[in-house]
Order: sequence, then structure tokens, then C-alpha cells
Amino acid sequence: MPSRKYCFSPASLDSVIKFWNVTTGAISRRLATNQAYLKKIDVTLDQKLLFSGDSSSNNACLKIWDLASGSLIKTFIIPYLATWAILPGGRLAYATTISNYISIVDYNSYAIVKTLNIGNNTSIFDISVLV
Repeated sequence: MPSRKYCFSPASLDSVIKFWNVTTGAISRRLATNQAYLKKIDVTLDQKLLFSGDSSSNNACLKIWDLASGSLIKTFIIPYLATWAILPGGRLAYATTISNYISIVDYNSYAIVKTLNIGNNTSIFDISVLV
């Protein structure tokens, strides 16, 4: 499992998340995501799950991976995915789109549990979590 001595390379046109060992500078692992425009990754605080997302089109996806094994757990299709954030404690992830709504994702049950309408003609480009 990656620890604080690793860093990741999320933004990529080759659809591969690369794990670098910060001490040696060597790539220690690669995770092929098959996502057209890999835009962002995020890891839960317990370092068990990795989220990767693209924003390529109306069928953009947010994928959840088991970080230790590299296995894909779940894929959410989210139209025009822009960004997301994970709440501390790893209970919920917020996925945002540029289509005037925010989807609240319970990734323990792997279901989108709520959608918030932000309003007409509103584009969402980033989201932050306040604790």
C-alpha cells in the first residue's frame, strides 16, 4: 500500500496513474485507468481507496479503486464531471458536474444518494470540504 513516501501522477493523457517513490525518484507502480482524459485523483485518509476521474465528455466517469491491489471497485458515470472531494473519515465523496448540480456519492454503498440543484446557468469547476 502506498505511504507518505509515494506521490501520484494524476493528470495524464496516457490514462495511467503513476506512483513515484519520493526517496528514489523511481516509478514503483502503474495503474491503467482506461479513462480518456485523466484529470484528477484523490485518496481516502485511510489510504484504502483511490478515486480517479476524467472530464472527457457527457459520459465522463469517476472510478473507485482498491489502492492495495489496484482492483477497480466501482465506476460512476457522471455527465460532464468537473471535480470532487472526499470528506475526512472517508464516508462521502462529492462529485460535481458543469450541468448545474452536485451529486453526493456514498462510496461505502457505491450509490449516488442525493443530487443538489445549484441553479440555472451555473458552472461548477471545483469544490472544497470544510471540516
